[in-house]
Amino acid sequence: LVAVEGATPVVPMKVKIKASHATGAPIQQLFGQAAGSFLSVEGVTDFAPAPGGNYVVKGELSKGGSSVWIEDAATNQPVTQKVTAK
Repeated sequence: LVAVEGATPVVPMKVKIKASHATGAPIQQLFGQAAGSFLSVEGVTDFAPAPGGNYVVKGELSKGGSSVWIEDAATNQPVTQKVTAK
């Protein structure tokens, strides 16, 4: 989990979001990718933040399909479309 905090301009924008497994050593990532156990998803989606809003990036990683999206931190409701990969 990587936490990023900062002010976001309150204008509609395109954002690139990514979810992936993380390892302490790059070699673990290479072996995981070769074995099919290192999963990730990334893509670009539209995002229109509201003034004073707080948001979190959420995701699901599974061999059947992975997704990542942005949610409103107060309501836990998605505010972007899900970016998916199979």
